Amino acid sequence: MISVVIGCLNEGDQLKITLEGALAIERPQSGLEFSIVDDGSTDLCTAFLDEEPWSEYRREGWLRLRRHATPEGISRGRFFGALGCRGDVLVFMDAHLCFPQKDLWLQVEQHFADDRSDLLALDCRDRNTGASSAGSIYTSKRLDHQATVWMSVKQEPLVNVPVPFINGGFFAIRRSVYEQLGGFPLFFQGWGHEDRYLSMLAGYRGYRCMVNQELIVDHLYKAAFPEPRPEPQVTPEASCDPTPQDGIPPSIQAPFTFALQPEDRFQQLLMNSLRYSAALYSETVQQSMLDQLRADHGEERIAQGLAAIAAEQPQLSAYRQALGLDDANRDRAMEAFFDRWQPYLPMLVEAELQQIRSLPPAEALARIQALPRQLGSVHGSEAEQYAIARLYLEASFAHALADWPHVITCLSDALSIDPDYMPALRMLTIALRSAGRNKAYRLWLEHANAVIERHQPSFGPGPIGAWHPASNNIYMRNMYWLEVDRSIWRDLAELHAAEGQRDEAARWIGKLLLQTPGDPELLQRLTELYSDTTRSAS
Repeated sequence: MISVVIGCLNEGDQLKITLEGALAIERPQSGLEFSIVDDGSTDLCTAFLDEEPWSEYRREGWLRLRRHATPEGISRGRFFGALGCRGDVLVFMDAHLCFPQKDLWLQVEQHFADDRSDLLALDCRDRNTGASSAGSIYTSKRLDHQATVWMSVKQEPLVNVPVPFINGGFFAIRRSVYEQLGGFPLFFQGWGHEDRYLSMLAGYRGYRCMVNQELIVDHLYKAAFPEPRPEPQVTPEASCDPTPQDGIPPSIQAPFTFALQPEDRFQQLLMNSLRYSAALYSETVQQSMLDQLRADHGEERIAQGLAAIAAEQPQLSAYRQALGLDDANRDRAMEAFFDRWQPYLPMLVEAELQQIRSLPPAEALARIQALPRQLGSVHGSEAEQYAIARLYLEASFAHALADWPHVITCLSDALSIDPDYMPALRMLTIALRSAGRNKAYRLWLEHANAVIERHQPSFGPGPIGAWHPASNNIYMRNMYWLEVDRSIWRDLAELHAAEGQRDEAARWIGKLLLQTPGDPELLQRLTELYSDTTRSAS
């Protein structure tokens, strides 16, 4: 039997469309059952299940409905939905799918009968655009798993290809494996993390994840949903159809009590990342992820999160022990997972990009030169930002070693991608001045000023901060060149003063004074310029 678990939250008519589609295609010979989890909906999207013929299906027991009074989140919802499921294969899927292949259930059943893998993903094609994931592997951009990406590896569908992660829109797993993994973790809140977590945990335990993109479902992505119609809102009430005693028991995982209720979605994602890390990452990798999260969420939120994790630690430790993942076993499993899947884990490259900053310059330079200049997992402007950050950091290590030709080469390549990236412009001007290339030095200072002036009507007089579009780079984790506009203008003032162009030098000092009126150092410098002029005239 195949047991299908569908979670929903305010799906409108999409759940009914999905169920009707799933029942319209050929059923597996071993049978089919459905477990529906209404995760606190207020739009009556499961009301049709109280009517015939659906209520008859519920009485027959092959369709079950569980309603939550308040949302539990995807991971917890799927855990509760799987309770009582009797199938040898479980399918977890979203509540907004269509089924273009009439033999899909038969294909899924045959895949596991042939023992091809323990978890199976397929192609979740966009229902509106027809965009397909065929030829791409699902993965995470960063260690915190808050951003996913499809990494292109072929120009054709991947058929029975081992992969590190399965996508949660539709996937199948052996019931025996699901139970061995303890089911979906009860320590995730809201949306996010659960599919990559279950995949990675399966990999740690030696189970096989595979994708077959010749199997297809059509997925309605949330951004494509129509504007909601005015519907009567209801207050959800908890209820649950009888659960078969010969199905999955709740004892596969201990209950979990949260030490912190998130204030918003961002804190929710932060807590999911911290719990993911505590369960599956070594202490070294946990620290690397924390460095990343500090840049995104700030010290106050991180402190709150770590305090909650400390309070939850006994539960998290007991959870890991139940899975046989003490610190030593977890760390060995993590290293093996990273070693096997490294080409498809851009999160490791992003983490390495940050970790090497703490190394001595010579060692850091050698390490960063081993990183690729392009990532196959990112595209468009994000690919450009990675390439620029990679080149900029290489230049910074060469700068620390006073290797000016190396600095100039790297930054010239970075500025060929984005001529307006101010940190690269600033470091390049320093390198050109140090190398005695005065003509190029002047040229790039003037170009940097032109960039500053071009943005001033939209972003104000400055000084420029991390928020500025000419300073921001997501791969630099909010690091930026402090008051880069002021340092450019100071150099221009000194350059013109050295050439005897006092009025030009005064003009640049005047721009600085517009930002910091009454600055005594600048006023003194301005006085000195014209005092020198007076003495020369005498």
